[in-house]
Amino acid sequence: GAPPVRDKAKEEDAKFERSVAEFSFPDLQSWRSKKSPVWKIKAETYTFVLTESSGGRRWGYCQRVLTATYPKCFCIITSVPCFSIFSQLLSQIIELHKVTLGGFGACTYFLNAIYHKALPPPGEALKLAIPSFNNNAHHHHLLPHKADRPRAKTSQGTSYDDLKREQTISFIRPSEGDSLLDHVDFEPLIHYLSPATIVTLLTSLLLERRIIFVANTLSVLSSCIQAAVAMLYPFAWHHIYIPIMPPSLFSFCCAPMPFVVGLVRSCLPDLKRYADGMEEVVVIDINNNVVSRTD
Repeated sequence: GAPPVRDKAKEEDAKFERSVAEFSFPDLQSWRSKKSPVWKIKAETYTFVLTESSGGRRWGYCQRVLTATYPKCFCIITSVPCFSIFSQLLSQIIELHKVTLGGFGACTYFLNAIYHKALPPPGEALKLAIPSFNNNAHHHHLLPHKADRPRAKTSQGTSYDDLKREQTISFIRPSEGDSLLDHVDFEPLIHYLSPATIVTLLTSLLLERRIIFVANTLSVLSSCIQAAVAMLYPFAWHHIYIPIMPPSLFSFCCAPMPFVVGLVRSCLPDLKRYADGMEEVVVIDINNNVVSRTD
């Protein structure tokens, strides 16, 4: 018979977690093959997009941080494109992680509090109380009202009663008309590409061509692709859109329909196996300001 609903839900959750891991570390295989030392791996901020079977999109806002042993990626997945809010939340989470000496208890507590906060209407603020530990403590936390405060201790053994209210932080949600452009930074695109290349890129987008972007880093790749697609405003790109593509999806580069995808340069060797199936593809090499086309 059909598998139980609970088992199917677990399978879907596991599949989703694998996808998030692939998009968060699309260059993982290149590290392993080259045995790159940790000091060569850069801390980065970048965004990826997950497209659901219904056509809906979910944004993954990522910050990669370095540790003494391996990089970590903090990622927020949301269906709301409000980079100004989620980037600040990410920064706060990473700060909590740092001051708790690598623990996740404070981060989890902070996220649980955010989860129960309703997203504010467009143009209004999301407000959160951010307190600090007393002077003898080593990390920051989110302080609920005393009646709601758990009696459990953090992973470092400090009681939540050691906390005190310190400040309220707020994040402004962009208006509906601006939210899709809220996360767009045009400066990297203008910095790396010449006016002639930008005109060629815009023409290719308007003609709904198949476009592959290549960059040295994930941060440059995602920011330039977002800016490029934003140039279409008030129009929008409704075709395949994968601003950061993991190697497991490279077959999409052989698709017969229009697409915009982004590849980090260290993964290019993995694309060679699909070269014969790529027809009339425009390749934008961001760092070298070069436009090329496949036959």
